[in-house]
Amino acid sequence: MAPSPPTVVHPPCTLPALLSHLLDSRAHSTGNVTTHVNLIVCSARAAFLHHLLASLEQKHGNEHQEQSPSSMELEHLIMPTLRNLATARHVHVSYCASVQALLAYLSTYSGAAAKDTGSHPRWRHEQIVLVNPLALHASTVSFSAQGLSRTFAVAVETATRLGAGLIVAECEKLSTNESSQQPDDMGVVTQRDEEQPDRNSIVDLDPWEHEVPILSPSTKKFGSGHSERPWAGRTVSVKRIVVRWFVFQELKA
Repeated sequence: MAPSPPTVVHPPCTLPALLSHLLDSRAHSTGNVTTHVNLIVCSARAAFLHHLLASLEQKHGNEHQEQSPSSMELEHLIMPTLRNLATARHVHVSYCASVQALLAYLSTYSGAAAKDTGSHPRWRHEQIVLVNPLALHASTVSFSAQGLSRTFAVAVETATRLGAGLIVAECEKLSTNESSQQPDDMGVVTQRDEEQPDRNSIVDLDPWEHEVPILSPSTKKFGSGHSERPWAGRTVSVKRIVVRWFVFQELKA
């Protein structure tokens, strides 16, 4: 079975919605096809579980209000139904808490088939799901066109090498400092060199529209001695970077 083209989930979805979609997709697989999902979470395991727990606590905190779709999806996920137990057998979760760990994991990943010692169906399809890669990069010098291009290129190369599908989903808000960005005549944003993004400022905007510098801040510096500062220069939207490899699609029900 030919894999789908690398896909970015857009608009961004909640983590419970993404997990529910993956389980539902597994449950609807035909008998002749086994789909293995490798869920690569771009955070530590504790942070991932905290994210899910926060969604559950939000539901209980609003128990007198109408139940939100995300809380209903989360309740559906944690129920130990036969379907959930059966489909979870084919979902592997990996945690990469740093950009370096993510790149190393993707470069050395050999696929689910190498670990499969059970029965061998007529067809086997693998799907790699990369969760929150932008949030992982956001607090590092790799949060640039240069750094993100390297990560997404490695992810696409891995999926192509294995003949696997690739889905990227961003389920977290990103930090931004709009005051440090100014558009030029070409529609490209220039970030003032003396200002760095305020990572404590979190806004509710499409993470794929976030502006990042073209080069990593550590790539080029100016000044001398203690006055040396990272050079930011022009910036571009993340979306303009990823369309080189990915198509943007809504999460199908």
